[in-house]
Amino acid sequence: MAESLSHIFVVEETNLNLSENYNISGIRFEDCTKEDDHLEFTLEKVSVDFIDSEHMRVGNHIVFSFGLQEGKQLKQKRLIIKDTDRKYGASISLNIACRDEGFLMKKETSNNIYKNKTASDIATDVAKRYGLSTVIDKTTKVYTEI
Repeated sequence: MAESLSHIFVVEETNLNLSENYNISGIRFEDCTKEDDHLEFTLEKVSVDFIDSEHMRVGNHIVFSFGLQEGKQLKQKRLIIKDTDRKYGASISLNIACRDEGFLMKKETSNNIYKNKTASDIATDVAKRYGLSTVIDKTTKVYTEI
């Protein structure tokens, strides 16, 4: 018996499960170790009201996983919506492009100087600056200047 593919796509900010509510096609995911993770997919037969709603705004997060329905799923990934593109025809579709959150940090440079801070203080500051969620172990060594 052939195993079927399954996927779960949820808009984190609104808790909307796209997989349960919309037809998703054209899923393309690149899980990169040296570059940004990249996800593209299309929502078919959506309404103009949905496109204009808070769900698919650039900057929102998509939490997704996919794999074999009867088998192992890919670990959940959390990506940020980078771009959306409407397609009009017999019905409306919405193409969505997402990237991992690290791409924002790669676009900027920083000349911040940290004085009398621990590594965990610095990591927390950087994460807050880019709106990243954190799980950081507390460190105790204080650096006079970095």
